[in-house]
Amino acid sequence: APAEGGGEGGDRGEKGDGVPTVLWLHAAASLLSFLLLFPIAALCARYGRPSPQPGCTAAATSATSASTPAAPPRRKPAWLVSHAGLAAGGGVLALAGLAAVELHKLRGSHPHLASPHARWGAAGLALAAAQLCSGLLRPAPLASSRRAW
Repeated sequence: APAEGGGEGGDRGEKGDGVPTVLWLHAAASLLSFLLLFPIAALCARYGRPSPQPGCTAAATSATSASTPAAPPRRKPAWLVSHAGLAAGGGVLALAGLAAVELHKLRGSHPHLASPHARWGAAGLALAAAQLCSGLLRPAPLASSRRAW
């Protein structure tokens, strides 16, 4: 017999196996972000950029560029655009997964961080957020603070 509210799962938004839909959304968004988009973004950064030429450093480049006329602005390399896009997409999906699980917690007044899964998820989300912020705050390649960074 269908659950109260008509249809499979009724007004609780459950699939046929009793798992609320928001938890399926949490699982799908989290899996896509942490097991697909973030790793591919890392691979783009690791293997997509060209290897530096021997003896070429940022200091050497800035010293030679200071004596030459300013070059027109260059387009961002494809590996950087794909790396940033995949990382941003992973961040959005990770936040969607967080929003879905928070909605589930609010609907059922479940405790926060009560299971190892929840604690590991919070730690992973915090590390992913720190990594994304690090990429956004990183100084420009020729900035004097870049070496310390």
